[in-house]
Formats: sequence, structure tokens, C-alpha cells
Amino acid sequence: MDFKYRNNGHYKNHINSNINDTKNISKSNNHLFSGKKVWLFDFDGVLVPAPNEEDCKKFISNAITLISDLKGISRESSAKMYTDTVKKNNVNLHEFFINNFPELDGKIMMSKVFGEYNKKYQSLESDPNIIKIIKKLSRDGIRMGVFTNNTTDTVSSTMKRLGYLKHFEQVIAYEQSYPFIKPEESSYKIASEHFEVLNKDILFIDDSEENVRVSKKLGIVSIRVSETKHEPEVADITVKNSEALLKLIRENK
Repeated sequence: MDFKYRNNGHYKNHINSNINDTKNISKSNNHLFSGKKVWLFDFDGVLVPAPNEEDCKKFISNAITLISDLKGISRESSAKMYTDTVKKNNVNLHEFFINNFPELDGKIMMSKVFGEYNKKYQSLESDPNIIKIIKKLSRDGIRMGVFTNNTTDTVSSTMKRLGYLKHFEQVIAYEQSYPFIKPEESSYKIASEHFEVLNKDILFIDDSEENVRVSKKLGIVSIRVSETKHEPEVADITVKNSEALLKLIRENK
């Protein structure tokens, strides 16, 4: 998941996608899986559920408060600044704060904007399909990593509690890719360097249209998990949910 805005003001965590039903997924995708040395999973929206609309509204409110505090201006003025730069120019929150407040520590920004949401991770339950996927790939000797814009502490503690963490070689989170985050191209370079592989050796799974659009452009085989429609060329394969992803993997691995 990324934290970009749509034109209607909601976060771009589940945007236009072309749905491949489980019945339409066949072994013709075998070539996409062949020879892949590393599988990278997004965290929010793939391994765990993405924030909902109410959560996203809270992120906006927190960001506006932070702008107001940093600039010493009213919430009305900070809301206008936010709308004029983030929403109209379709940039992510990270980019906005880096460009406008370079002195602000990135971890502090993440904590102030998304901090309250972190409590939700403590009550998340594991997805049986994700568990089956992780265990299958682990048995098959596949190197796995998490590639996320979330923080290391949140991801690692949540995955440990859910029983996922021990199967993953690395967590490449906000701190590891800073000052770049998905979908910035440099963040993908950092991910490949962490695993010491080339882009062609990676299979990447994410729920964000923009993230998989960029990864595919860079020569990374890209699977999108989303229930909404998009143009076919955005990802190499698109599946509706974890059940469809499990079926895809069983048929091609």
C-alpha cells in the first residue's frame, strides 16, 4: 500500500485494477515464476489488511495538525496548504513533508501522522491463505522479504505476533529505504541491493496500482492484489484476494 491521494481525496491504497478470477488463472503464467530468486511482499494490503476510509481520514487530520504545528498557522491554512500541494499534485505524504520540512525527522513524521493506527495491528488476526502461501514458499526454499512503506517496528512486531516473521529473510521498511519510498524507483533499487539480486530475479506482490506499475517498468515481475478494475498492462498478473493468490501460486509453483 502507498499513501497517495485519489482525486476524490481518499488514499490510493486500492485503485483501478483488472481482475483475474481464480478460474481464469492458468499454468500459462508459469514463465513469470520461473527462476525467481526472491519474492517481495507488501505489508499493508497484502500480508495484512490495508487501512480503511475512516483510518485514512484520520491520517489526513493528523497531517494537517502537524503542518499547523510546524508552520505556526491555523488548521484552516494548513488544510489549504495540504490540499494545494498533496491532493492537487497527487504526491505522497512522505514526499510532501520531505520537500516542505526537510529538517523534520522522517520517523517523527510517520509517528505523528500514522501513530494511532499502529494500535490496530495489535488486534489483527492472521489470514489462513497468507499462512498457507508463506509456508508453501518456505518449504520450497524461496527467499522472501517484506518491502513496505511502513515502519520496521510495526511490521516486525506484527509479523512476529502472527507467526509470519520467521519465514522472511529481511524486512525492507521505511527506515531502510529512506529518503525514498515506493513508488519511487530508487526504493526498488535499494530493495534489490539488500537481497543482492537483479530486478529480473524478483517477484513482487503489492496492492497499489502505482507501486506495481513502477516495478513492472523496472523489469520486476509484478502481481497486484486488488478487487477493483485496472488496465491489464499495469501488473503482470492481478488477483482479487489472498485466496486467488494462493490458487495462482499452487498452480504455478
